Amino acid sequence: MRRHFAIGMCLGFCLVSPAAAGQTTGNDESASARALPRRPVPASVRATAFEGAGVAGRSVFSYPEGLSLSPENIFERLGYFPANCLPMTSDTTYDVAFACFIRGMYSDAVVFASHGLTIREDARLYLLKGVSEMHLGRCRDAEATAGQYLTAVSRNNVIGLPASYVRINGPMRVRFEQILKQITAS
Repeated sequence: MRRHFAIGMCLGFCLVSPAAAGQTTGNDESASARALPRRPVPASVRATAFEGAGVAGRSVFSYPEGLSLSPENIFERLGYFPANCLPMTSDTTYDVAFACFIRGMYSDAVVFASHGLTIREDARLYLLKGVSEMHLGRCRDAEATAGQYLTAVSRNNVIGLPASYVRINGPMRVRFEQILKQITAS
């Protein structure tokens, strides 16, 4: 039997060494606990329903509806490991939404940002959602999101916003800022 062991993580990718597997014996229980699974966990094991944990009785492993692919396929594509075990918090939804955004998966970015906003009002999620809506041509939706963004900023829900302005950059963000200027000038 050939064993592979995870020897480190880098940018969400698992580094595997068959040589490290050869240094253990078949009786090493701690080594077998570190071994990588050969197959993904069956769908029946995944927690995707409301199971009593998290916000308002929702499991932190309940994924949003309306994605272009299954959540596990998106997470694998983005380099999250294990793909069936990514908790949906306001921070992780921002990270996943941003990863979708930089890869041009704007509709998925909107879905993850919207899901994060059901957990907590966060100006950077509104910024990401609004700019993604601009990329999709949903200009009226982006205008509504801009109003919600301004409300979040006025309530001081601006954790990580300066870094988000650096990360979310380009002509669509400039257009989103023009919407913000028009709303505040009115």
